[in-house]
Amino acid sequence: MGGATIVAVELGLAAVAISSGRWMFRGIPVPMLIFLALVTLSAVIGDLRALRHGARGGAARLRRHLWRMCFALFIAAGSFFSIRARVARVLPEPLLSTPAGMLPIVLPSS
Repeated sequence: MGGATIVAVELGLAAVAISSGRWMFRGIPVPMLIFLALVTLSAVIGDLRALRHGARGGAARLRRHLWRMCFALFIAAGSFFSIRARVARVLPEPLLSTPAGMLPIVLPSS
């Protein structure tokens, strides 16, 4: 039930931001809130399916685990590498351009 609550909160925050006319809620853009709500909803649906039909085994179980772990890595990498000052302490100057700066976010999730 916790995942469904998170979906409701994310969509509620998006609705509050849209009704205020700013399309941002405390610096978070509405499309990001909706995107995270959709990802959370897909995880909730997968959890409900697992509860209803029993735990999966083999490749299906590995696939479910990997998409969750890769998405978590994507969010963590995006959070770290999106702040240029933080990245400048880790990466050399040629890698601070926008296209090169996106590589550490996208490559591990591929």
